[in-house]
Amino acid sequence: MVDIPSHILMNNTWQQTATDFRQHAPVTMKKITSLLLITLALTTPVLNSCNVYRPVVKIAIVAPFSGMYREIGYQVLNGARIAVNEYNDSNIALTEIELIAFDDAGNPTQAQEQANKILTDKKVLVVIGHWLDKTTTAAAPIYMNANLPLLSTSAKPSNPNNAGTTFFRLHPTTKQITDEIERLRNLHAIYSRCNCNPYESAEFLESLQEKHQNDVAIGGPLWSLQTFNNIVGDKSEGSLFIVPAPEPMLENIASHFVVQYKTSYPEGPDPAWFAIHAYESIHLIVNTIQATEALTSKSFPQTLSEIDYHGTIGRVQFDSDGKWIEPQLKVYKWKNATKSLP
Repeated sequence: MVDIPSHILMNNTWQQTATDFRQHAPVTMKKITSLLLITLALTTPVLNSCNVYRPVVKIAIVAPFSGMYREIGYQVLNGARIAVNEYNDSNIALTEIELIAFDDAGNPTQAQEQANKILTDKKVLVVIGHWLDKTTTAAAPIYMNANLPLLSTSAKPSNPNNAGTTFFRLHPTTKQITDEIERLRNLHAIYSRCNCNPYESAEFLESLQEKHQNDVAIGGPLWSLQTFNNIVGDKSEGSLFIVPAPEPMLENIASHFVVQYKTSYPEGPDPAWFAIHAYESIHLIVNTIQATEALTSKSFPQTLSEIDYHGTIGRVQFDSDGKWIEPQLKVYKWKNATKSLP
């Protein structure tokens, strides 16, 4: 898992009295107590002011916290932490939400290893991840075989097992991204496009320059990374990219989130769409928990399949295949090495 600063860890005094989420009786959802816990250790319900033990519901989040895509991981974790704080401070359910973070390093093999680790913790209600097509594709079958719900945050796998049952995609599909790229291509008369990773993008933009073609192009979500801009340099100038959530620094709808983020992480980089995507993923799960009368490993995904959530990422409903019915497709542009509105 990911190293978390010691000041937000709690001890495991109550570990021996833990409620095994998947094996014990359902929990009726009414209130949330005010504990934020993001930790590497197994922890258990705590004693509240009324001397009532609250069952822990764990949410696992998997992302690259090391390697080329590490900026995704820390944006994701920071956004998710803010949402967990809001949830646990709202006093509207009888659970403690615990967020546990796992590093897949953007590597499919490590993604599978982390997925198997998650399965050993029977209190995990749902997994959010992995933000890269290759890692989500590698790990998804492990969760599906165990009937552990996955809120997928990438375009692939295209045809997962248990789609609409325990697999739900909070991200546009590859086809939806490709169709939007084609629409923008025609709208802006930009005829070069590449829904590819930063290194492939650098080669692609270099080839356009060598052919003396217009090197302005359109790309997918990974073109939003600062890593992309660092690798391709000034070749990014004027290029458009498509993402499934607002860039918080550029959209008024995300102003409240930006204030929360900068207050929580004043020394860090500005929030990007990955942060608000993770933030909204947590709130989607929270709304599902609230809407589930008796929370079990079976009732939760059933409620998730029927959820109607509205947030800064728009309206979230899933079709029978677990696809986001009306996904956001936000468009931005690189200008002077900075992300801007198109």
